[in-house]
Amino acid sequence: MDHLPPVQAQPECDDQPRLGAYRPQHVPYRDDREQPQQNGMPSVRGHRGGHGTRRGIFRAQYNGLGAQQITLPITISTQRQDRKKGDRSMALKDSLSRLDKALDRRLEDLPDISSGADRERYRAAVKAGVSQAGRRASVTLKNLDDMGDRAVGRLRPRRGGWDRLIDYSTANPLLTIVVVFIIALSIGSQAINIPKHMRGDMEIYLPPGHEATVILEEVRADWSTDVIVIFIKALDFDRDGTPNNLTDFRVLTEMSRFEGDDTNIYAADPLDRGIDPDKGDRGQDDDIVYVLSISTLIKEVNSTPARMAAMASGAPMPVGPYAIPPDQGQIDTLLGAIPPDTLASLIKDTDGDGIYDRAAIILGVRAGTPPAEIVGKVDRILKRYDAKLSQMINTGPMTVIEKIQGRTIMEFVKIMPFLVLYLFAAMYFFHRTIKAPLIGLIPCTLALLMAYGIVGFFHDIFIISPQIALVAPCLIALGISYGIYITNRFTEERKGTPMEKARVAAKAMHPAILLSAATTAIGFGSLMVGTLPPIAVMGLALSMGIVFTYVLTMILTPALTVLLRYRKRIEWSGWRRFGSVPADNRKKTLAFFIIVIAISAVSVMYVKFNADYLAMAPTDDPSFTNMNEYSRVMGGGQMGMVIVRGSAREPLVLKGMEQLEVYMNRAPYTKCLSAVDIMKMVRVPENLSLPPPFPPLHFPFDYSFWDAINSTGNPTIQRLLINLFYDSLSPEMRSFLVSDDYSKTLIYVFQPMMDVELTRQAVEGVNKAVDQHPVPMSTVSRLTGVAAIQLAVNDLLIGGTLNSTGICILLSFFILLVVFRSWRLALFTIIPCCVVVALEPLVLVGLDIPLSIVTVMIGAIAIGTGIDFSIQITQRTRSGGINHESVVAAVENSGISFVEATSTMVIGFLAVLASPSAVVDWAMGGSPSNWLTMGVPIDSVREFVTMIQVLLILNAIAAMFILPAIYSVWLRWRQSEKLRREKEGWQE
Repeated sequence: MDHLPPVQAQPECDDQPRLGAYRPQHVPYRDDREQPQQNGMPSVRGHRGGHGTRRGIFRAQYNGLGAQQITLPITISTQRQDRKKGDRSMALKDSLSRLDKALDRRLEDLPDISSGADRERYRAAVKAGVSQAGRRASVTLKNLDDMGDRAVGRLRPRRGGWDRLIDYSTANPLLTIVVVFIIALSIGSQAINIPKHMRGDMEIYLPPGHEATVILEEVRADWSTDVIVIFIKALDFDRDGTPNNLTDFRVLTEMSRFEGDDTNIYAADPLDRGIDPDKGDRGQDDDIVYVLSISTLIKEVNSTPARMAAMASGAPMPVGPYAIPPDQGQIDTLLGAIPPDTLASLIKDTDGDGIYDRAAIILGVRAGTPPAEIVGKVDRILKRYDAKLSQMINTGPMTVIEKIQGRTIMEFVKIMPFLVLYLFAAMYFFHRTIKAPLIGLIPCTLALLMAYGIVGFFHDIFIISPQIALVAPCLIALGISYGIYITNRFTEERKGTPMEKARVAAKAMHPAILLSAATTAIGFGSLMVGTLPPIAVMGLALSMGIVFTYVLTMILTPALTVLLRYRKRIEWSGWRRFGSVPADNRKKTLAFFIIVIAISAVSVMYVKFNADYLAMAPTDDPSFTNMNEYSRVMGGGQMGMVIVRGSAREPLVLKGMEQLEVYMNRAPYTKCLSAVDIMKMVRVPENLSLPPPFPPLHFPFDYSFWDAINSTGNPTIQRLLINLFYDSLSPEMRSFLVSDDYSKTLIYVFQPMMDVELTRQAVEGVNKAVDQHPVPMSTVSRLTGVAAIQLAVNDLLIGGTLNSTGICILLSFFILLVVFRSWRLALFTIIPCCVVVALEPLVLVGLDIPLSIVTVMIGAIAIGTGIDFSIQITQRTRSGGINHESVVAAVENSGISFVEATSTMVIGFLAVLASPSAVVDWAMGGSPSNWLTMGVPIDSVREFVTMIQVLLILNAIAAMFILPAIYSVWLRWRQSEKLRREKEGWQE
């Protein structure tokens, strides 16, 4: 390979650039001829070698502080195609390495700029370079703006689109309204499918493939994961002033008959046979896979030893009934065999007086059973026993979720008349005519119906959760603002007929409303990306609703204005004096909001998270209140499962499970139950005959089966005893504990309903025990179930909130950029919304509202609703030429619309918080439990609406104060820059 010639210093040259510019120059190849000397560069001769090698000269010039030049020849060889790529790569690397070393040597010789003269020259060169770069950047930005203007100009609709539609609707208002009503009602008729396909289980909030969901599906393949709890309260049926003990033979018999036992399985009426008459069908016939209660354990502990002895000796199976033994003393003895921790999960003495006054029956429901069907069946059977010997209440996760689905829709139906009434009152106050509410409400109501209709039509695709009910108040309260803008613009028109004024108002407001609808739809649509699946469906419904609201508003509002002969009967002239306040106090305004944002940033660490699956439950529903009591008193409510993937017949596996349970029970608020615990409850016969060749076994009195297994050191006998135990269990209890092929077994974990931090401690405590204490010959899953899924959803809330908010901001900015054709205007317009989003932590902490599966979407909704106000200010500022006067005029003209729209929306949302819904309940034939109930009795919904109200007010304030202040600061800065440049002799 040729070597690089030595680097030669170049003489000073006056026409060299002041700051080192790198200028590669190619000297053309001339075969077998001398190259002319350039700038002191010695000529280099090019030729063709034997391999067809071309050699060219590249000169690199570096003009430094000392006006020195570096000229480096680079020889680049282009070789034939049959040369190996490795040789070319090595040659190129070698050349580049030599070039780098040569540059390093020359740069070391540059003069020191720390001295005075060189420093001044350096500063001048830097200033000139920055100035030149700034001018080039300005030209580039202007060219880009021009390109954007031309591109957006091509997208502008031609005459004949919306203008023609508006003309037609004002010319034929009645026909337009009738046609729109027919279309909207046809689409909206599908909304009837929503209640039928609504789901409220917690796992729907997890994305597919999540670890907790995968483990839950594995459990569901062999066991039941859906649970109903029958919460039992003691009654004083003896009328002696003291509640009867729930361990009384009569009470236990009633519980057993409800469950289904040998005393009633042949009753003529199917409801008299109990909830689970067939113990071995795994729920195929009666939908109940297992029943777990104190009566179940008593029946199991009582009947298993007899079956065990018969099976061991080969004698015929005893025909004794699977029922509560009639002897109270025997019942008390059997209760003594149950470990206290297990007993506390199923029956409780709440006041320490020695009387068990609370108990629970846990029903495992077959997967795929319709919740409404099984919950209704349980209610019908309970009516046969309710308030006789004990009070039995249908509750538990499955029941509460089913009640949520029905009650949530009904609660919103109850407040809808008051929502309309409040909106009517608010709009009448601002317009002093009942025509204004009609003009504003009809388009958004029809849009809501159409959005629900589409969701109902695609019910097989969408995951519909109770949160879908929140779409109604959001759309009606937010969509009414579009009609307000058009009617207020109609009032501003002083000339022409009502038809002409309606056309002018609709066409004038169309760009702003279109942009508002687009950005609001994007804000809601961002909920569909990277968030919880049910929230994504709600985001889709809100986006569709906003689009429908925009379309119907532009069609119906002009028609209704003409048909109803609308005329606003009041004007708020005093608002004019407010127009200059934000611009005149720009620095104070911006400083104030910066301080508040800083306080909000500190508040982030105090925001609470709570992904409670009962967040949408009505607080006054009996199933909900009793679920809370069951959780508080008995430590249940969040049943979880841990899978042990190992042979349930293997002694080492069972021994490892026992050790694992010891550590799992050390987790806070945790109690476990497994096959090992049942073995400890069941008493082994004192004399147990085994099949040949094994000798008979003799055990002490009251010896548990677990003790019997561990007392023999013979693994073969241990396995024989384990098999005998499983075979002697009732089919129901066996299916509760192990899979059909005995390859897996479950450890059930009982935990109460707790806040997120306590739930995290409990779940992580169980998982830590699983990770640190493996079971021999097995693999063990982490905890799944209600608590684990709730915690997983809670952890997704933060990411979901950040994702939806970030996407919403970016997409809204992009739309503003395209429409306004200016990155500055787009940035200025989005800033007030970002400020409001930044204030969310402060609002959450100040109002003591946790971030839940409902309030998680508040960020995107805040932007979607708030961008509307900012767009109105920017649009009016643009139309006035973007100067101080246009900013003041924008606040003057838009301010009253903001106050009117915000007040109307806040008052409309007030129906969710304060409306006598009990009156509607009574009018519909119900029996209100509390006549003082106001609004929707669902805490998470009330918190969500409160947040919306506060953020709407903050959005209006931010648009009226922050945006004018920003425009004022920018205009003054631009004016000062212009004066400075003129002073320095620069030209724009």
